[in-house]
Amino acid sequence: MMRLRAANDRCKLDRRMVRQQYRRTMILRVLVTLAVPSIVQACTGPERPRATALDRCRLEQVAQRSQVEFTEVTSIRTFDDGRVLVVDALDRSVVVVDLDTDLVSRVSRIGRGPGEYTGPKAAFAFAGDSTLLVDFTDPYGVLMLDARALPARRAVLASGEGLDRVHTFRNAADMRGGFYAQVPRVVPGSGFSDSSALVRYDLWSGQRDTLMWWNSQPVSPLLQADPGRGRPIPAAGLPQRAAVPFVTRSEWAVSSSGTIALVHPDPYRVTLRFADGSVVEGPELPITKVHVNEGHKAYWRRLQERPSMGTQFRGSEMAVVRIPKPNQEPDQWPMHVPAFLERAVLIDDRDVVWVRRTPAIDEPPVYDLIGTSGTIIGRCAVPVGARVAGFGKGTVYVVRVDDDGLERLERHASPTS
Repeated sequence: MMRLRAANDRCKLDRRMVRQQYRRTMILRVLVTLAVPSIVQACTGPERPRATALDRCRLEQVAQRSQVEFTEVTSIRTFDDGRVLVVDALDRSVVVVDLDTDLVSRVSRIGRGPGEYTGPKAAFAFAGDSTLLVDFTDPYGVLMLDARALPARRAVLASGEGLDRVHTFRNAADMRGGFYAQVPRVVPGSGFSDSSALVRYDLWSGQRDTLMWWNSQPVSPLLQADPGRGRPIPAAGLPQRAAVPFVTRSEWAVSSSGTIALVHPDPYRVTLRFADGSVVEGPELPITKVHVNEGHKAYWRRLQERPSMGTQFRGSEMAVVRIPKPNQEPDQWPMHVPAFLERAVLIDDRDVVWVRRTPAIDEPPVYDLIGTSGTIIGRCAVPVGARVAGFGKGTVYVVRVDDDGLERLERHASPTS
């Protein structure tokens, strides 16, 4: 009996040890399961927002439409409460519009005093619900607006030596304290730029970093390199001062998180540089060659009707002037339209790149939606004569042009939210 009782005690002890070992194993598995995502994130950085594949969409269902009229909506900056700051460079105006009530308030005024502007060019959302306002006549700094869109201070970003300017071509900003400027490299002795750098100014630390370089020369089958200086000139058989239609070049945009999208026209593809410094070189994107028709020609002619804004010195002061585009009919048209034209690239808060494909005048413009892998995840069309101006939280803002050429702002639900 003693031997039997001792054997039973050993069996109970063995079973107890097995149960304890099982519990330790399960606890270890749970801890590993919880720890792995943190370890992966620590090694690879924060997870980037992923946009799911989209069917072809149409931005037709208008949530809100403003009745405020603009000559040309050059830039918008959206607020979380639904208000929109609108820059109209042709009218030299900066206003805040409430699309729910159509109430309009003017931001500061035209002038040369503190907190004033002479030639507003663009506005960007910035850290702390503030806004950066770029002025044509201030090439070395930006005007910072507070959360109420009131002038706060001027931030000086460049020294003014040589080409050290903050807005020679394009600009952008992120919510991490960065202001971006495209700075061209001018070929010595030629007077033209063959490449550009994207420079980021950190407004908190004052640090300046060059993030990427690219070939910024114009692209067209009707252009060729000048044998003497390498600059682009009309192709053989065309007059030296011929109008060259449908010229394109690489375009870029920056998201609020600091993701840079550089879209190349030939071949059509996207380079993405994320805030952590990682780079994705997207594959060549599929494109169907579209022959230039009369609708495309009419669209190009309409683009030439609108003047652009520029500056010129009047005495010792820089003034903002309208520069009419030459009303010249091309001697020759290219066989195909390019994938996109100037200022066709935007990027939303989910790092989805929107590329406006070249439309005919009577066609609804279509945007390619490109995800973080550099591939097309969907397409979205806007009404004829409309264009996407920017993005808010779960919204897309569209500019609609009426028969008189006046522009109004609309708010739509975003297909990528």
